[in-house]
Amino acid sequence: VVNFSVAAGSNTIGRLRMLATAAGMEEGTIQAPENGPKLSRGVVYFGLVRDCLRKECAAIGTNWCINDGKLDVIVEGGYKEGEIPVITSATGMIGVPEQNELGISFKCLLNPHLKQNERVQLDSSLIRQFGFTTSNLEIAK
Repeated sequence: VVNFSVAAGSNTIGRLRMLATAAGMEEGTIQAPENGPKLSRGVVYFGLVRDCLRKECAAIGTNWCINDGKLDVIVEGGYKEGEIPVITSATGMIGVPEQNELGISFKCLLNPHLKQNERVQLDSSLIRQFGFTTSNLEIAK
């Protein structure tokens, strides 16, 4: 639970840092715009920190998560920079990766090197291709 107020003119990154501090978390990767929207008047934050973070991140088009006790705020569709783990059957992949309408999905055993909002590398020759049929396509009349 958080309970604090923010003065008018504060920027998004400052508010995210204050939420993390009030919740007892460290600051991780924050991909928020430096010159994002500033408050025209003061705001009181009261309630569960997750609700405050959801509201704050929805306003700037980002997602948030907690990795290793650190608050990460990542742009929607974005990813964290860093080492890219390779996923193969030797590193815990189960079955065959499949392409679908939303991208590529695969299953993997628990792996401590995999974190939310980070990229992974797959061998493209292993991916089962998505089959386009007339039932997948919407025909314009």
